[in-house]
Amino acid sequence: MQDKNGNQIRFYYDAGLGTNYYDSSARIFHIVDVRGGGPYTYDFQYNFISRTDGGADVIPHLTAIRSNVQTGETYYFYRASGVALTSPWADAYGTTDILQQMVGAANPATNVDQNSPNRTYSFLYDPAAEITQATLPPGGHLRWNYTARQFSSNRSQMEVTDRYLAQDAPGQGTGAEAAYHISHEATTGTVHNTTTLVDPTNAAKVWTFTDTSPNTWQIGLLANFQKKSTLAGAALESSTVTWALSPTSNNPFVQTLQSTADGTQTQKTQVAVDQYGNVTDQSLFDYGASSATRKYQYTYLHNQNGTYAGYYIRNAITGKSVLDGAGQNAQSLGSIFYDQGSCPSWVYGPPTPTNLSGAALLDASNRTSFLANATTTSGPGTGTSCGYYDAAGNVYASEGPGSPQQQIAYASSANFAAPSSVTLNGDSSSLSSFTYTPWLGVAGYTGPSMPLKSIVRLSVEDEV
Repeated sequence: MQDKNGNQIRFYYDAGLGTNYYDSSARIFHIVDVRGGGPYTYDFQYNFISRTDGGADVIPHLTAIRSNVQTGETYYFYRASGVALTSPWADAYGTTDILQQMVGAANPATNVDQNSPNRTYSFLYDPAAEITQATLPPGGHLRWNYTARQFSSNRSQMEVTDRYLAQDAPGQGTGAEAAYHISHEATTGTVHNTTTLVDPTNAAKVWTFTDTSPNTWQIGLLANFQKKSTLAGAALESSTVTWALSPTSNNPFVQTLQSTADGTQTQKTQVAVDQYGNVTDQSLFDYGASSATRKYQYTYLHNQNGTYAGYYIRNAITGKSVLDGAGQNAQSLGSIFYDQGSCPSWVYGPPTPTNLSGAALLDASNRTSFLANATTTSGPGTGTSCGYYDAAGNVYASEGPGSPQQQIAYASSANFAAPSSVTLNGDSSSLSSFTYTPWLGVAGYTGPSMPLKSIVRLSVEDEV
């Protein structure tokens, strides 16, 4: 997997059934990212623990995931094998394997890790292998009840009717289950028309869906949502949704959202999108208004230069403007410019990017000049900010109104993925240096006191 600047995360796959060479199945075997871990960041293991019935797996099952960068992301999966499987309608389907436990950071021989808190997740199932309870590491649990539901064309399927939550293990706190009841309309259709959830306080939420329409793409989409103090009470809040299809791509999107408070006060938002689903126009109707109160317009990089669309850069915003309700008197709220060569007001000598020679997981061989790195941003009252990017897409110099000019270096010890030092306004006495853990958490800092904003705001992409 590779981003636009050539940074990679690599996936390696296990051998397929009947083969003896890797990368021939869909089972992930190793993952490598910039944190390393030597040689792999994550390892996936299959059939690590013997089947409980003593047999051998025809299709390997995942039994362990291990992190090699000291993050504690190590999990072991324990399952029961040869469990009889019966459908909800009493049809026998032989046997199956079910996941009984997932244990985090545990010793696979004892299921216990004395150096870590309990991280065991346990699961229970009904005869149809539908999960009925999940017990969490602190001892609380989630539990579900099911029932069969018949839809049109004599189609039946199982669905949840009740959800229960116990926050603590019995005897360790409240322990009591809180019940959430789920119900639907009585009639049978293609999909549910109405779904109601009543929580432990008897407050209710009601969803209404489109279940019949000459436009089949609308079936199953949300039409209305309500919040009530009780199921029989009036709606405290409601939202009504209308849908449309995006131009040329014909993907459904929410065209209008109308919100009503206290049953009478209504406001509305209406949008138009382009073929990629980007909002291009937005009209806001304040409470009680019959016409738009104000409008917003958005522009995108692929509209200015169609080459970016060919590189799948189709949502990089370049500008936002506000207009009055009639769509007049536009005022810019900000602009972003991409892939520019330099910052015009840089005064401390031309900044030099870090030499990335030897950087792992960086492939610049197919890198283009169409990267959509936001080099300049501006907005009313905020001035202009600017940044330089290296070959990996790291900001190695930035400037902005009210903040010092920053020069940022990157080191091979962090595989050039995190700043190793920051210098302000070309002043060597301001040098701040950072070291990192194997998982790229900050491990150490040396240098003068620095405002937090100066440390973390190393990108110019958050102006608009």
